Amino acid sequence: MKGTSIIARHEGWSCRVANSGAKKKRGLSIRSENMTRFYQPDLSENIDSPFARDGANKLVRRSYWLDMNDRTLVMVMVNGIGKNLTNDEKRAHLADVRRGHLIDQVCIQEILSPEK
Repeated sequence: MKGTSIIARHEGWSCRVANSGAKKKRGLSIRSENMTRFYQPDLSENIDSPFARDGANKLVRRSYWLDMNDRTLVMVMVNGIGKNLTNDEKRAHLADVRRGHLIDQVCIQEILSPEK
C-alpha cells in the first residue's frame, strides 16, 4: 500500500499507520488486520521440523507436505505430528499447502457448554 507502513506486529496482528494525504492536516489512521498465525515449532528440539518456516514465513520443507496424498495428510495432522496443533494452526497450515478441502476432516469440532 502506498503511504502505509507496518509499525507493530504482535501475536498474529499487525498495526498499520497510513498517512491521510492532506497537506495542512496530517492525520493518521490506525488499522489492524488479522494475519495468518502458523504453528511455530521449537527448532532447538527438532531443527528438521516439517512445520519450520523461513524469514518470509514460507514452509522450509514444503515438498514434505506436497508429496503426501490427502488420506496420509489427514492421518498425520490428526494422529501424528499435527495432533497437538490448535484448530486455527491446522486451518492455516492446510490452507498454506493448498489442502483447505481437508479442514473439516482434520479440525476437531469444539463443543461449548451452554452458559447458565
